[in-house]
Amino acid sequence: LEARYALNHAARQLTAGGLGELCARARGWQALAEAWHGDLTAAEKALGEPACAGTLRDPGSACLAVLAAAQLGLARDDLAGARKLLDDADEYAAGRHQLPGEPQFSVVAGLIRTRTALADGDATGARALVLRLRDTSTSGDPELDWLLTMLDCEIALRAGDTERARMTIDAAADGPQHGRAENLMMLSRVRLSEGDFKGALEATGPVLDGSADEVTLQVKLAALLAAAVANRRTGLTGTAAELLEQALALAEPDDASRVFLDAGQSVRSAITVLVPPTSRCAGFAGRILERFDTQLPHAEGAH
Repeated sequence: LEARYALNHAARQLTAGGLGELCARARGWQALAEAWHGDLTAAEKALGEPACAGTLRDPGSACLAVLAAAQLGLARDDLAGARKLLDDADEYAAGRHQLPGEPQFSVVAGLIRTRTALADGDATGARALVLRLRDTSTSGDPELDWLLTMLDCEIALRAGDTERARMTIDAAADGPQHGRAENLMMLSRVRLSEGDFKGALEATGPVLDGSADEVTLQVKLAALLAAAVANRRTGLTGTAAELLEQALALAEPDDASRVFLDAGQSVRSAITVLVPPTSRCAGFAGRILERFDTQLPHAEGAH
């Protein structure tokens, strides 16, 4: 989260110093960080800055801009657009355009491509991509290892393998990231798949009250949806409707629909039953339901 502010500050300082190419680099990373966080409007703004308009003069900056745009497309459920952008990014990432200390472009592209495969309902392809990232990436990177573990858990849930999902999330319980919001949100989803609705609510609590580490907008939306499902399953439909309304209101300005689709059929059912036509988010909710009806089916053990 701090990276978003640091990169914005760096870009301003580089612009003031007349270092246009480095400014484009900073804006590219900022756009990617904003998109990863879930603030899609801020990501678009960063991509639209004059510094980013000339990124094609620097292949590295162009690669970052394309990756940020791919993440934007994924978050908005434009999977075809995201795949095309990822193919473009692969061409840039194959060259030696990175500066010392920068994360590998190919790893960032691989993470987005894995999530795109999952969004397409291709759990097998996503698992193969995770294995490739583990095989080809620099060993000893705890952040990347944790991200891949979260993806492994997500893949298991999508494949309906609750036991494997539980083993995966348990393996991360003793790690330094166990208190991070995404870890807690994933634990909540595993507990939902096991029918432990009270436990699911306990896991989402620190995410929703802000006491968890690294609460991104994307993870907060996912936690709101998990909590809505858990409350509905325990008969607290009023609370579930309020949480669902919060999620819709938070996501609508950015058209961040993918997080709802990723949450599965239980969220589709909740939207159908709990969002009335008089809701201020009824139009957005209707568009999400249309996307549910047109996406590829996939197995889900959590629902």
